[in-house]
Amino acid sequence: MTPNLSLHSPLHAHLYHSREHTAAKLDDRIRFGRELLDENLSDEDGLERLKQRERGWHDYNLLLLRTLFREPTAASRYGAPTGEEGYGRGPLDERTEQVKFRIAVKVMRLESLRKDLVV
Repeated sequence: MTPNLSLHSPLHAHLYHSREHTAAKLDDRIRFGRELLDENLSDEDGLERLKQRERGWHDYNLLLLRTLFREPTAASRYGAPTGEEGYGRGPLDERTEQVKFRIAVKVMRLESLRKDLVV
């Protein structure tokens, strides 16, 4: 059974690299996520590009977390469902908000992991 990092040991105790290296990598991914949130969309093509970029960003983040941490808990915390997994139907602005909500949740999770490095 995989130990729960939050209960048994500090997150930084399970790093493959230094805290500084790991923090810099997380900071880069957080910054990119914020850039995705700042994108202004005006049409279906823009939303489709954002969804593709979100998927690529998310997949890369999962891979990165697996290479930064010895235990899978960090990747599991990040990759848990956000509650807005479907792309749904409806007006463009509602679908855009769904995508941006997912991105915002994932940014917050990365920020939480980043914060836990210093505990």
